[in-house]
Amino acid sequence: MAIKCQKCNKTIGRSEDYLLCRKECAANYHITCLGISKKVFEQLKATKQINEWGCGFCSASSINTEVTGSNNSLFHSCILEENTSKLPPLLREVFQDLVESLSQQHTLLIDEIKELKHQNTQLRNEVQQLNKLITDGTFHSKNSNKVPEPTTVPTFAQVTKNKNTVIVKPKDASQANLKKTKADLITKFDPRKCNVGISDVRPTKSGGLLLKYHNPSEFKKVVLESDLTESYEIHDLKTPLPRIRISGLSDDIDKELIIPYLIKQNENIFSSSSVCKLLKHSQTKRKENIFQALIQVDVTSYNNALKAGHCIVGLDSCTIYDAIDVLRCFKCNGFNHSSRTCKKQTSCPRCAGSHDLKQCQSNTLKCINCMGLKDKKSLTEEHLAHAVWSYDECRCYKNIIQKLKSDMFTDIQL
Repeated sequence: MAIKCQKCNKTIGRSEDYLLCRKECAANYHITCLGISKKVFEQLKATKQINEWGCGFCSASSINTEVTGSNNSLFHSCILEENTSKLPPLLREVFQDLVESLSQQHTLLIDEIKELKHQNTQLRNEVQQLNKLITDGTFHSKNSNKVPEPTTVPTFAQVTKNKNTVIVKPKDASQANLKKTKADLITKFDPRKCNVGISDVRPTKSGGLLLKYHNPSEFKKVVLESDLTESYEIHDLKTPLPRIRISGLSDDIDKELIIPYLIKQNENIFSSSSVCKLLKHSQTKRKENIFQALIQVDVTSYNNALKAGHCIVGLDSCTIYDAIDVLRCFKCNGFNHSSRTCKKQTSCPRCAGSHDLKQCQSNTLKCINCMGLKDKKSLTEEHLAHAVWSYDECRCYKNIIQKLKSDMFTDIQL
């Protein structure tokens, strides 16, 4: 079948050089009809730019598909180079400056078009989401008197549960051995035989292992078919969540209404899927008839709450405080356990002596917890000169809080 030139409508001979438009029209052109010399044509072939060339019609209409102006940059430069060499030196210099300026403007226009395309895509997605909300009947105008139907809020356990992460630890604490645990597990979760997809493994203090996996059904199958549960406890890992304290509640607000009020009245902090659980409601020590609430929230709501600094509950304007804290033993004054289970020696929270606080007669302050960090953190005696309860000065307390927050804000906790 004969090939014809789109411009002159004449048949292109076998020995004639021509260009094929690689864009929408796929038309053929004599290089002579395009004003392209043999030299420029050979340069285009040598650099393979000929495979990306598009005619002027397609390049002008290609904004909605792809920005193609830059594809012909070498083609244009070859023609300009050939033609400017014919100009007088003075005009050649002026012409080259003009070409460089136009090239820069061309690049800027391409970048602007790409940015507009990106914005257009975002707007299109937003419109699609709005259309879906309207279709589903979940979108309501601000001026609408219709009360929106309550949305399904995930349960507290559903949100706090760390999906596909378990702790495997020996039932017999006296037989706890990390090497044995690993040896037992590798025989059950052999990657050559099963497709559990273990993606993270970390040791625990109890001689067990923390496992994160991708295939829940395969994991459950392996556990059920094996005898692992005879020697090991296997349970899901739950992520600890941060807490905030809200102070300034009046005594006429029913504590059962605190959470609904919080979520409905503070959209800048909470959403319908937020975790928001009332842990404690009590009267403040300094002011009568003023109450405070300890709330457990998800990480996003926690960050939003601290950023806002205050919230509205009913008709009360309340202040928000960070309430992430750690349990302290009143016997040994260590952290992360209570005096009921403590087996350590009694220590004074004021002077670090081996006696109860009531028996302390020392005038020197010394923190028993920071004493344990002295060698590790290169602390001086000045760093130790405070009571255990002086949390603003206690390096040990700050380290534990930092570690606790790190565990809350990451996917895997030990």
